[in-house]
Amino acid sequence: MRFLQIYLRAGLPLVINASYLKKEKEKKERDRIMKKFFSRLFYIILIAAFLGGAGLLGYPYVADFINSWQASKAIDQYSESVTSMDNGEYEKIMEQAHAYNQELLTQPDRYNPSEEFHQKYMDTLNVGETGLMGTLTIPKINVKLPIYHTTEENVLQSAAGHIEGTSLPVGGIGTHSVISGHTGLPTARLLTDLDKLELNDLFTLTVLNEKMTYQIDDISVVLPQEAEKLAVNPDKDEVTLLTCTPYGINTHRLLIKGHRIENPEEDYLNKVDQTGRLDIKLILLAGAGLGIIVILILLVRKPKPKKK
Repeated sequence: MRFLQIYLRAGLPLVINASYLKKEKEKKERDRIMKKFFSRLFYIILIAAFLGGAGLLGYPYVADFINSWQASKAIDQYSESVTSMDNGEYEKIMEQAHAYNQELLTQPDRYNPSEEFHQKYMDTLNVGETGLMGTLTIPKINVKLPIYHTTEENVLQSAAGHIEGTSLPVGGIGTHSVISGHTGLPTARLLTDLDKLELNDLFTLTVLNEKMTYQIDDISVVLPQEAEKLAVNPDKDEVTLLTCTPYGINTHRLLIKGHRIENPEEDYLNKVDQTGRLDIKLILLAGAGLGIIVILILLVRKPKPKKK
């Protein structure tokens, strides 16, 4: 009995020590797991924050690319519709457009048309009943946009709009068509660079199969209610491009007016092609983002120590 008591007392510290070591080992394992968890969580949050910031920075470029692609697609569909027309249908549409322009001059208040005359406007030069009447091309600032009837907001968010009350853009002496577009949208450039144009620069309108080139002869800034410069000159074939200014304030209107001239060489007219065009800033941003993500992943995945 005495021997048993001595044996138990001698073995008790060993049992206590083993239990303590086991708990310490479990605690260290828990600490290691938690440390690893929070370390990875930190890098995940860091990557998510970076991707969010990159998304905000890259969104305008991606949105502009998508808008340009959609515009090119609409223009291609318009061209296909025009190509499929027979001569009789083609001539009828052009005759109706020229007749509308002549009748427009007799309207007492052409900017506030009657419901009947408004409907005639919407039905004229409406190829495929999509509202698309032609294409605006400005080579100097790399712009190629479809032109739709009216300047309603759903039109101006992604394209150029024709101002009702001005001549339809089919050319002819005694016509003055006004094409409007937004400036400074986060989703599309549209006419943002219109203020970079100078006197004698060229832009073209393509309506049906007719290409019309205009040379800029007047650049002015007016108040929204000032419409004198939009008047029809009976001796000229004119087109005015209109957008809001100053950038972000939009209290005035920038008017870029041109008169029709002979078409220059064909390669100049076809110089603008936004299909598949990616902004260099978007490419650089994507490359930098991919590089940072790779570095962060390598930091998270630390190499395991080799087994002895």
